[in-house]
Amino acid sequence: MLRTDGNKAYSLQISSDKVPVYCHMTSLGACGGYGWTLVMKINGSLRTFHYDDDLWSNKKTFNLEGGKTGFDSNETKLPTYWNTPFTRICLGMKIGDQDSFIAIDKPASSLYSLIADGKYRATSLGRNTWKRLIGSRASLQRNCNKEGFNVVCTSSRHSKARIGYIANQENNCGSCDSRIGFGTGGYPDDSNTCGNEAKHDPDNRSRHARAMEYILGCLLSGCRNVGSCLSNREKQTYACSCKVPWTRDRCDAEMSKGFTLLDFVHRWKLNFAENFQKELPTYWNTSFTRICLGMKIGEQDDNFIAFDKPASSLYSLIAHGSYRVTSLGRDTWKKLIASQASLQLNCNTEGFNVRGGRSNSAKARTGIIGNDQNDCRSSDSRIGFETGGFPNDKKTCGNQARFAHNYNGNKFITAMGYVLVQ
Repeated sequence: MLRTDGNKAYSLQISSDKVPVYCHMTSLGACGGYGWTLVMKINGSLRTFHYDDDLWSNKKTFNLEGGKTGFDSNETKLPTYWNTPFTRICLGMKIGDQDSFIAIDKPASSLYSLIADGKYRATSLGRNTWKRLIGSRASLQRNCNKEGFNVVCTSSRHSKARIGYIANQENNCGSCDSRIGFGTGGYPDDSNTCGNEAKHDPDNRSRHARAMEYILGCLLSGCRNVGSCLSNREKQTYACSCKVPWTRDRCDAEMSKGFTLLDFVHRWKLNFAENFQKELPTYWNTSFTRICLGMKIGEQDDNFIAFDKPASSLYSLIAHGSYRVTSLGRDTWKKLIASQASLQLNCNTEGFNVRGGRSNSAKARTGIIGNDQNDCRSSDSRIGFETGGFPNDKKTCGNQARFAHNYNGNKFITAMGYVLVQ
């Protein structure tokens, strides 16, 4: 059990070795507090962690001594880069005396698993969130707007980032001239490996800002019995996602003996007329790699769809309210309703915490929304689970569609929903 005593280096067991690693146990800006463990520190004025450097794709440490200290200018890459699973990543930049932090909900076996193979993996924070790392001087071009891990435009000599955001003045990602990120490179300044670069009509003038950057993972530090930490936005601290049969704040107490764990597949039968939080403890206590969604309409046969989505729990995907994209496609979602399904042709936003642009537009905790106009502002149709908004705010599972005469007609279909995980 790890005894915590403030923000400092702790001796962590990583594989067969004990390694001193800086852990941050108090509030850390927008990331919240407790349980943040250092992975990397990058100096944008040095080429150590340039986008093309092998340190991103290998399992070699760099300057272990730098991993013992906090938010200073000592670069480091720790074995936590490839050996530590997490549920959340905290990214920080320091320019002069100003430091700023943002967080990404991204369960993974390690940061190495997200970056080393060079494959692009999208995030959905939005340009304004990334610009917070730089502050009021942040500048990006207005188009392309590609973000995540291993972000590269079509031309590899232009802006790129191992973690970050790239943009272009043209309406494509062919020759991006601006970026905010970590492990960066390319035009307009290939030597700037962390920070903000922007040229050719950016939204806040040309910019050349090098930063000292910090990458931390929300790990197992504060949670017992292999629990993992989640941000608690209401208290600006952390909460533990526990593995069954453990429970309570620190995952240090067993559930009552009456609780039965289903092997292989854990099932919730969701009564959407009740509060979602009143369902089984498996909602917040069960990790999975795959989700199966089902709907039953009257006496019809049940219809099911499935998709891969590794997560520490369904709670971790939904409770924070952040939009998380899926890519099943409208035809797959319509299979839940079968031949009666109706969705407007545009918008087609799908995933978790899906909302239209207005508070009374169609929305779904899990599902897809459509619109008759070429945007998502006034979505009038949806298929999903724990739904609400126009055209019928009281129907919380199934298919609702108005102004859909050309898309299989108006529909007001209520369903019994099922969520299973594997």
